[in-house]
Amino acid sequence: MATQGRIKKGLIERLKGHSKDFQLSKYLPVESIAFIDVKSSDEAIRSLVDRLYRNGIIHERALFTQSLQAREALGSTAIGDGIAIPHARIAAFDEFFVAVGIVHHDGLNWDDQHSGIHFIFLIGGPDNRPNEYLQIISHLTTAVKDEEKRAKLLSCQTPKDVHRYLLSVSKG
Repeated sequence: MATQGRIKKGLIERLKGHSKDFQLSKYLPVESIAFIDVKSSDEAIRSLVDRLYRNGIIHERALFTQSLQAREALGSTAIGDGIAIPHARIAAFDEFFVAVGIVHHDGLNWDDQHSGIHFIFLIGGPDNRPNEYLQIISHLTTAVKDEEKRAKLLSCQTPKDVHRYLLSVSKG
């Protein structure tokens, strides 16, 4: 496990060097951000996938939902601190995209081991660009890496506020 930690840290450090031109706004339109009132991870995933579909960001709704559920079955995408990052990379997608779900109340129970989830960063994209995928995750997790940042994000009142905050924290 210590080796995995060093590898992950090394990858993140390497990606920071490549992220000077990274623009989160390329992947995160304001239309893909929602305050959601859901009770489970399945509901959260369906809600965000439906939002992406309704806004024309994806056309493969069933395939993407199945891929997300299959990934979740491999292991929880909840990472602690009230954050879940469901994701799927499939050949049917040409570009990466992100949807954000904010859960106010007490948060939701993502699975048996993760409750109080307030921030859902749903990521989809092609299966052949792993560095780009890791850059997206790195920039999103920067926005919620400490309690103060999570509180600020949770205090946003509109999707535009969330969008503005995430872009300002990730610098783009």
